[in-house]
Amino acid sequence: MKNEFLQEKAVKSDYIAHYITPLIAAVGDYIAIILAEKAVYELTKFVLGESFKLIIPNAYFYFWIPAVFIFFLFNAGAHKRMVPFFEIVKNTLCGTFYATVSAIFILYLAHSINDLSRFFVIMFFVMSFIFICVIHQILVIVFNKLDILKEPVLFIGANNTTKTIIHYLKNNNCFGVRVLGVIGGNFADDYAKDIDKIIKFIEKTKVKTVIISSVDINKMAKVVTDIQPLVKNIVFTPNLINIPIANLEINKLPIENVVLLNVKNNLALKRNKIIKYVFDMVLTIIGTICISPVLICIAIWIYKDSPGPIIFKHMRVGKNGKEFPCYKFRSMCVDAKEKLEELLKNDPQARVEWEKDFKLKNDPRITKSGAFLRRTSLDELPQIFNVLKGEMSLVGPRPIIKEEMKRYGKHIDDYLMVKPGIAGIWQCSGRSDVSYEERVQMDSWYVRNWSVWLDIMILWRTLKAVFAEKGAY
Repeated sequence: MKNEFLQEKAVKSDYIAHYITPLIAAVGDYIAIILAEKAVYELTKFVLGESFKLIIPNAYFYFWIPAVFIFFLFNAGAHKRMVPFFEIVKNTLCGTFYATVSAIFILYLAHSINDLSRFFVIMFFVMSFIFICVIHQILVIVFNKLDILKEPVLFIGANNTTKTIIHYLKNNNCFGVRVLGVIGGNFADDYAKDIDKIIKFIEKTKVKTVIISSVDINKMAKVVTDIQPLVKNIVFTPNLINIPIANLEINKLPIENVVLLNVKNNLALKRNKIIKYVFDMVLTIIGTICISPVLICIAIWIYKDSPGPIIFKHMRVGKNGKEFPCYKFRSMCVDAKEKLEELLKNDPQARVEWEKDFKLKNDPRITKSGAFLRRTSLDELPQIFNVLKGEMSLVGPRPIIKEEMKRYGKHIDDYLMVKPGIAGIWQCSGRSDVSYEERVQMDSWYVRNWSVWLDIMILWRTLKAVFAEKGAY
């Protein structure tokens, strides 16, 4: 990116985005809750019939219940800028849950309801969450499409971190920002001149948010001290390269002017291991029932396409180094091992490719049905039975063979600490287009940053990558 650029002219509406956007978001929440109330009311009446006699006074239906939801959604940070999409969804889910509980509690205290079914309460929570998320995304799409109501931002520090932040904010499903300027992070010896340039720019553009990216800590302290009276928000990115940050907690000691960064190892706690196991079992059992017709159809196709067994078992390394048979739909011919040995012996280029990633882009061993199954990752569906047997997890590091362990180096301890997964970071990040070294780093990152919400994010992104057929062979 450019070392420095300044854009002193900005759309006037951008300056009031900080005030207008929350108001529009509140209106969107109000509409979502009213729609959810009406939809659930009619659905419950249809399901329960004459036994459903719930009466909610208009004052609660149109004012108090929406007001409770709006309060909890904003308190949970459901409409914050510069927050990851899945974090916004999580905040929305939490806000909706607490709002639902509070709304029902208020109705009971006020004796404003004469009957209330569990079905109504559950569906109200579910429908409210769905409507809020949908309307929120509609607002985001419309605002970004029209390029309006974007909060002006000034960046201090023209570096790769700034470039990453700008790219993320432009491609994330959140209320956007408009970059008014990027001022170089390597300030000249004449600090007074540089800070004077920044202050004049802030005063001229009235920008209220400044992001300081990877600037020297001593210079950063000076910048914050000098510009804090002029802006509302100062965001800065400390250098935390190779530190697990997904589970990072910040504790502040204001009087001592000390910040404590608490890095949690979630998978070291027994209760989290139990939560992950239950999460795996529940989703796998439900998923197996749902996809059983697909499994049967694929099995019949493989049986008719080429001779040999339908399921292929390949020994992989699991938790604590214990090997297990990893199940896959057979995607290769039965004499695949002999064909591979012959190919590697006679084709030096293929041998180099195999030694690099343990994969071949144009693999002659793959059958017609196997080519489709690999491209769509449907060949890995039988691994759900590995999950049910307790050998694998729904999400985890990529299952590897014994020969690959030496390539993990110091990261092998992270791999052996958990069960390998059907889905993982690398599968939703380009799959086979990701280099082997990047896969290893991704597996290690996952183990050190695990959370249930991270598993949900990975499963969602893996589904998107599979449907896009991106990087699979």
